[in-house]
Amino acid sequence: MRIEEVSQEMVEAKKQELRQKGIAEFKIAIEGETLTEDQSIAQTIAESWSFFYVCVRSPYSRNSKKGNLQFRIFQTNKEKPSIPMGYYGMPAFAFECYTGNPRKKAISLLKEKLKNKYSFHLAHQDEIHLRRIETKEEQQAKEKTKQEEKEKYTIKETDTPEIKEVKGKIAKLQEMIEKGKLINKYIKQGKSLSSLGISAELEYKLLNPQWGQKGIPQYEFTSWNGKLKRLKSKIKGACVMDKKN
Repeated sequence: MRIEEVSQEMVEAKKQELRQKGIAEFKIAIEGETLTEDQSIAQTIAESWSFFYVCVRSPYSRNSKKGNLQFRIFQTNKEKPSIPMGYYGMPAFAFECYTGNPRKKAISLLKEKLKNKYSFHLAHQDEIHLRRIETKEEQQAKEKTKQEEKEKYTIKETDTPEIKEVKGKIAKLQEMIEKGKLINKYIKQGKSLSSLGISAELEYKLLNPQWGQKGIPQYEFTSWNGKLKRLKSKIKGACVMDKKN
């Protein structure tokens, strides 16, 4: 549909729909120029009949940890492509999709451009999340750090009784966290929890929570990790005191 074919009645109906969704004002930009709300709505209505799309890197992934990326797909007009103002100036590419899912085509094009350096995770209907694949060197370095961290909190004969007690609590918490992760993994895969030593009664509670998702809730992991951090800080503090003495 051409923008000239969009009537004012269609614009007003769309505006009312936006107000009901809690959007006080809707504006888009074309080539850096901000349109009025009516023009923006008319442009969006016209684009809804288009087979032309732009895949734009999200500004929220600029400072993403570990180099992960986010992209969004917008349906737009081929002659005058438009995207929301917050996305203007971000890396993007355009493509046409007449049949099938435009997101699948966007993923295929991203894989070609990024040379399989990322794994793809679909989020919402118009979003694509990319997780950077670590190199072998990075994986080896991470494994080395993990091993050093493990040795740091392993109980030694030279440790004082107080340190041994704290390290024992750390070991139990780490075991609890790992088991919790394994429980959630088994539930996600549809496996029985009996092989993990979980009773039938507890398994039923984990699979049928009163609210929230199945399995161990995230707030439990947050609590465990908080306790773990506090216990590790005690060990670090004791090490500092030993060096001073």
